Amino acid sequence: MKQTFYEVGCDVDSIKRIDKCLIGTGIIYSRDEDDYEYEDYFTFVYIPSTGFCDIAVSDFWKDTKEEIKESLIENMKDNNCFDK
Repeated sequence: MKQTFYEVGCDVDSIKRIDKCLIGTGIIYSRDEDDYEYEDYFTFVYIPSTGFCDIAVSDFWKDTKEEIKESLIENMKDNNCFDK
């Protein structure tokens, strides 16, 4: 069964700033061919000043890891997460 993500978000309350890094929990919202929706959680590290981002996702999502990172950064910008 194929499952594709349609949105990536972050748990704003989970984000912690350690020096110049933001560390927190991201959420992958996805659905399968039958329109059943799923949520998968992952850990991220992001350094706003350099743009470095890394995420720890399951092997299931490894082929879309770069797209997930881009969506996560956009979501964090939209939610003013860089001000933490």
